[in-house]
Amino acid sequence: MKKFEQIKNDISTNTERFNSYQEEIEHKKLELEATSLEVENFRNAKLNKELLELESAKEREKLCKQITTLNSLKTALQMKQNMTVLDNKENTPAGQI
Repeated sequence: MKKFEQIKNDISTNTERFNSYQEEIEHKKLELEATSLEVENFRNAKLNKELLELESAKEREKLCKQITTLNSLKTALQMKQNMTVLDNKENTPAGQI
């Protein structure tokens, strides 16, 4: 009977150890999943940042082209205005100036 009690106690102890081990394994799995999610979030944040930087660079380039075009138009309008003023001076009789 004493041998039976010893075996029963050993089984109970081993069961408790096994259950503790299983809980520890599950806890480690959860920690690993949480860490994996953090890594994934960092990757996504980095990709989003890179995407925003690309979009910003494209927008800057587009705005620079628009500014260049507007400056060219401004210069052309100023030249046309100057030509109009010169034409008006040439067509105006000398006494009317």
